[in-house]
Amino acid sequence: KKEWSVPAVVAGVPLQLELVEAPGGPEKPQDGSAAPVSGDLYVIKFVTSDKFGAGTDATVRLEFIDITGQSWRPVFAQQPEMFQRNKTAEVHAASLFKMGELVSCRTWMENIGMADAWHLDHILVTHLPSNRAWMFPLRNWVPKEPAGASMVAQVVNDVPQDAPAPNQLARDVTPQSDQQQQPNSLPPVDYLTVVYTGDKYGAGTDSLITMEVTGTHGKAQHTFDQAKNLFERNSADKFTVRIPNCGDLLSARIWHDGSGFGADWYLAKISMQSIQYGSRWEAVFNAWVKGGEDKA
Repeated sequence: KKEWSVPAVVAGVPLQLELVEAPGGPEKPQDGSAAPVSGDLYVIKFVTSDKFGAGTDATVRLEFIDITGQSWRPVFAQQPEMFQRNKTAEVHAASLFKMGELVSCRTWMENIGMADAWHLDHILVTHLPSNRAWMFPLRNWVPKEPAGASMVAQVVNDVPQDAPAPNQLARDVTPQSDQQQQPNSLPPVDYLTVVYTGDKYGAGTDSLITMEVTGTHGKAQHTFDQAKNLFERNSADKFTVRIPNCGDLLSARIWHDGSGFGADWYLAKISMQSIQYGSRWEAVFNAWVKGGEDKA
């Protein structure tokens, strides 16, 4: 796991992106120096029950089994208070290989304290390339034994799993068209990009927002399509963004054109996860972006 420190926000100076997950290596040329993830991207939601003492601060582990018997243990970053009473924790994870139809999963806890207990209602898993979804209901306490709890899959959204359409991932993801890019001989990369608007009065904006990322192989720019009501207060807007392969992402800048009433925008953070490779980066801003200014 690589990490880059995140300095204070300074206008005009690129803010460094932190690599928070790299199950298949960074976005390097396919010349043998790094192997891309051959699997797919999944969204996993943990729904903790609304019972007294239901939450846990223990480390949660997960394993999926598909119809062929192969298993996958997702790698994802865990934050404090993710698995608290009556809360839903959402993570993104990329499989290292193609998984077939999911049939069961197992979850268990590690680093358990004296008072740790976890009452799990269910786990919901969505295969983003096809939007096929499975629910794994438990509605019980997860045993503290190493074996944990096993659950059987129930299909929620019965659509074919083999439908790899990079610009048609999930229904709540807005596909984005290509923008003017710096020429690059490497194949382009699709990123699941999540833009988080902060929870402050007047935080939202209707302006056109542009992002520029810089990596070890160059830089690329993208203007988000305001096709629907996006970038509202306390929102998380998801996009699929196809840009040239910039290698390891190092920094990001973002600005808007100042159009619309009350154009000032409070940006909390940006998350970018490569669909082809699985690596995920985050940049935390927590700052106002005014028309004509950039934040980096």
